[in-house]
Amino acid sequence: MAQLASGKDVLAGARAVLADEKAGEYAVRSALTRATESLEDVIRIAVSRGGRITG
Repeated sequence: MAQLASGKDVLAGARAVLADEKAGEYAVRSALTRATESLEDVIRIAVSRGGRITG
């Protein structure tokens, strides 16, 4: 459940940065970095669960 809450926080933060027309490069890069890390977690978990389901 912690990953789900973290993912929701990352998504909310990324949306806020994208909605802010004054967001600078640092804010955009930071949001993209967090989103990338979150997506890596999602893929890792999906692969792990998929291996258990089909294995």
